Amino acid sequence: MEFNICATPAALTLVLLLVETAFLSAFLPETKGTGAISDLDDLDATTPSEKNPQGAIVAEPKERLRTLRVLGVYHFLFLALFSGE
Repeated sequence: MEFNICATPAALTLVLLLVETAFLSAFLPETKGTGAISDLDDLDATTPSEKNPQGAIVAEPKERLRTLRVLGVYHFLFLALFSGE
């Protein structure tokens, strides 16, 4: 049985999308059904060591920028891999 030339990349893309969807539904707090923050008046995180109402620690700006740069590299690699060129 002979496959179309686009069948393998399409199958790989489908598998990666399914893995991504499973990861997002399993590990993102937005998808866990914990609900929205009910009282935004208590959100006075003035120092980076304080916690927000959901219990997550607010990161330092340098740490957030480092994380953003890492995500940028991952995004570039994703685009380079799947750009088709």
